[in-house]
Amino acid sequence: MNIKIFKRPLEAPASKNRLIAVLEQSRLNLLLENLLAEGGNLFTLHREVNGQTVDIIEITARRLPAPHKIYEIDYSPNSKEDQTLHILNQLNAIPNSDDPENPHIIRFSKGGRVKAEGDRQNDPKGKNGVFSLRDKKGWHITTDPENPVCFYTTAPAVPYGGNVNKGNYSHRRTWWFHQCENLRVSNIRVEGSNYTEGPLLGSSQEHTPPFWPLGKSNPKDRAGFPVYVPYWEFEHAFDLRGCKNVVLENVSTFGTWGDGIYIGGKPVSENIQILNCHLKWAGRQGIAMANHCRNVLIDGVRIDNAKRSAIDLEPHTRDGIVQGVEIRNSVLFGFLNAVAAGGRGNVSDVYIHDNTYRGTTLRCYGKEALRRKNWRWINNRRETGSYGSPLGAAIFSYVDNVQYEGNYDPISETQSRIGLELNDCAGEIVVVNNNFVNPSRIVTRNTDRSKMLIKGNTPIFNELGPIIPQEPLDLSGFTPVYLINVGSSSTYTATNGSVYGADRFVKGGSVGRKTGINIANTREDALYLQFRQGEMQYKLTGLQNGNYLLVLYFSEHYHTGPYQRTFHINVQGERWASDYDIWGWAGASHSLVREAIPVRVERGQLLLELGTGLSDQPLLNAIEVYKQ
Repeated sequence: MNIKIFKRPLEAPASKNRLIAVLEQSRLNLLLENLLAEGGNLFTLHREVNGQTVDIIEITARRLPAPHKIYEIDYSPNSKEDQTLHILNQLNAIPNSDDPENPHIIRFSKGGRVKAEGDRQNDPKGKNGVFSLRDKKGWHITTDPENPVCFYTTAPAVPYGGNVNKGNYSHRRTWWFHQCENLRVSNIRVEGSNYTEGPLLGSSQEHTPPFWPLGKSNPKDRAGFPVYVPYWEFEHAFDLRGCKNVVLENVSTFGTWGDGIYIGGKPVSENIQILNCHLKWAGRQGIAMANHCRNVLIDGVRIDNAKRSAIDLEPHTRDGIVQGVEIRNSVLFGFLNAVAAGGRGNVSDVYIHDNTYRGTTLRCYGKEALRRKNWRWINNRRETGSYGSPLGAAIFSYVDNVQYEGNYDPISETQSRIGLELNDCAGEIVVVNNNFVNPSRIVTRNTDRSKMLIKGNTPIFNELGPIIPQEPLDLSGFTPVYLINVGSSSTYTATNGSVYGADRFVKGGSVGRKTGINIANTREDALYLQFRQGEMQYKLTGLQNGNYLLVLYFSEHYHTGPYQRTFHINVQGERWASDYDIWGWAGASHSLVREAIPVRVERGQLLLELGTGLSDQPLLNAIEVYKQ
């Protein structure tokens, strides 16, 4: 008897018999080993008698994987004792699994709440995070979805207090993964101490935790959102640095001072999936992608009440990349933006579709020297609010190949009414079948509309006409204290009789002046043609304690597009605006934009600081201070 083995898909006679008992057991065992060595595919076995095939047997051989190895983590649920080191020592003792299909199961089966504030004795400023894990492979960290474990902190790692230099920022991430591969985290919850949901921290005794001063609130904070404190902004729940093939599934975060999830680092983090997660009350971004990310899927995620953006795509160096991002079937609610894409690096190949969102302008800002490519914003729906004035509801700058299709975005019925702005865009641009609800404009600057496909958008009327000024400032109940002619050694009398004094109270920066230019949105051209630029500090003294309104005036005299000049604005030692963009807010060069900032004076002085941001240097034209 001859036995022949044919590997599919070689043609063979139809099977007559699937029994293998005709073979001796020893020969069968040898045959199966041979099949496994061939890769375990489907084989046909032929039995021949006198050169004639008498039956055929089909065999599929597959070596079964070894059972998952399970590591139960020991801890005391609901204990008031910190359990960081006890848990971390167990995690570091677990080996890697080199089989991606057979990861080690690392299980927190007891559920409950677990206090984990890091190694406060040896790492008081949180530089090493809480559970900082490096070079782990083939892990699945999980818990019982019916009784999930929650890791929580009770206070930030760095104490509250005024000006904190960047070297002393807290870096206490709860789960911090460095260069890990084939990792899955599911059903884990992380809670930070930014936890007063609704009223502001410090607004009452009830809503003032021990680490926060009673009655203290930041000028930009709003009830209904968490607090943003710059030197706590790196206290993320989950941080992936240089990781590959990672799935975060059904995890939840609440009350973090930083991001719910941060992705970046070198080497590039790639093949990341964030699935069915709920990220709520993040003090910075819901999800942030910085240097460097590639191939990220966000699916079925809900982000509620993020203080800045729900999702931020922002490489902060020129060689940084965020590439190959898909965001779908998600709910995105950020105080500033649903999706923002600023930064210095390349943010390209982004597909955002079938989401519901709240927030202000969608922004993607490239630069002439580093253009971005292939952005698709399709079938998304703004849930509440109406935008489009003074900036467009969506803005793309220096982006090649834009598809903006099938979106529902109610546009403001007053002032600019811009549904979409395209600045210096090129390539294939498709703007079709968008519903702006109210009559709106599609605005292009340095973008060839003859090569664009624009159709089916409703309702639309003519392009942007003259720049529409901001509404007059309501100063009822306020008394002027200081009016400062910034950048000038002379006084200036306005057309309404107000007298602006010579520039004083200032340290830093240099003065400059433009001539022969008409400035939009004002009749006081001469006042705003003078300016101070560079890093500067104004310390306005001689003030009575109480509530004030600080009004700043800006006009961009040099740059011709957004994000070419950005700078930070600090008031009373607290960050009021990061990477403030004069042109972006004004919508044009030589156009006045105003910012009115409520301020509390407690020690007789008001401190204003302008610091360098991502590009160029600060510029300021005038200051007004009013006492309430």
